[in-house]
Amino acid sequence: MSSAKYTNPLNQLLQLGNPDAIPDWSAYLKLGIAAAQIADLSQMAVDLDLFRSEEDFEFWAPIHAWRALAILGGPEAVAALMNAFHQLSDDEDFWDWIGEELPAAIGQVGVSALPALAQSLADTALTDYTRENVVNGIIEVYKQHSDTREDCVAILTQQLTQFMVNQPSLNGHLATALAVDFTAVESAGVIEQAYQAERVDEILMGDWDDAQVYLGLKERSEVPKRSGEWSRRPLRLDELAPIEFGLGVRKVSKTKATAKRKLQNQSRKVISDSESPVSS
Repeated sequence: MSSAKYTNPLNQLLQLGNPDAIPDWSAYLKLGIAAAQIADLSQMAVDLDLFRSEEDFEFWAPIHAWRALAILGGPEAVAALMNAFHQLSDDEDFWDWIGEELPAAIGQVGVSALPALAQSLADTALTDYTRENVVNGIIEVYKQHSDTREDCVAILTQQLTQFMVNQPSLNGHLATALAVDFTAVESAGVIEQAYQAERVDEILMGDWDDAQVYLGLKERSEVPKRSGEWSRRPLRLDELAPIEFGLGVRKVSKTKATAKRKLQNQSRKVISDSESPVSS
């Protein structure tokens, strides 16, 4: 059994249950977890056997490991969290958590995590989903450490300048983050260029008119109403209600991250279908 390889104090993470019941992450330190456990925490953080376990509470352990790493901080902890981004972003079993809990963990680390996030964001060898989740991580760094705004905006804007190389879905995440989460008026020029080049997936935020509303450059009343094109309707994930679904004996809240991923897949399918030859 996968859990047998974890000894004290990490074995305590197998019994904690739903992470939402632990709002104060310093509680992990009170369990005796320290820097000496980072290597084992790194293993637990990507342990799919645990996440898929049918044992009570064990499936929550990787999320607790992310949080413990975030509280410990330091280069090794950051590397472990980034490894989790790289390994788990494409796994459907983690979609309900990877878009929120893991970014929140890296956000807890703060400014020292930004170089690693910037490196992953620029890495074209990584999947689109991984890089999109990295965007969420950068947003979380800012949310938890407001003094990092300038650095976060610079990283996101620099990546958006590569809009002809980036996939439209990544450009959509970058533009949405800059306009909605940062109100980065200083990045408006780059955002507009990406839209004019038709390199932005509009499913999350809408078109350039909508972006200008979020940036405070236009009033909503100035933007023409549109109908019939679902992909051009402004959409923010905080407008989506959580959906409950059953998973064996457990009941887990399906998060906004999963809803977003499904919308992305639908958008990509529409684009793919429109580019396919139609036989007569």
